[in-house]
Amino acid sequence: MALGKCMETMEVELGDTRDEKGRQTFHPFPLDHYVIRTPPRRRPWFMIYDFYTPIEGPGCCSDFAVSFHYIRPPQMYVLEYLTHHLRAYGYRYRYHPDDKTKSNTTEHVEVQSPT
Repeated sequence: MALGKCMETMEVELGDTRDEKGRQTFHPFPLDHYVIRTPPRRRPWFMIYDFYTPIEGPGCCSDFAVSFHYIRPPQMYVLEYLTHHLRAYGYRYRYHPDDKTKSNTTEHVEVQSPT
């Protein structure tokens, strides 16, 4: 609630933060709460507050996820290794911000402020 109050004070506007495939980028719980699909059941309490119905299972989260909350320090080290060091043999990066011919992301447009 403190984050919400802070954002309200700073006049941050609400927006859809999902990726182009409709997958979440900000997650209020650890990754396992989303990735591990459980048998059909009533929606968990933490999913009731989402404006968009969260996806459970392997396709739950954006390839460009920004955050997961309640990550314990040992899990932080595991995630850091998996995201920044481990590469499958032959894997080539999809995201090349400096090379438009190799980039597989949408083009960024600079907006100039009125003068």
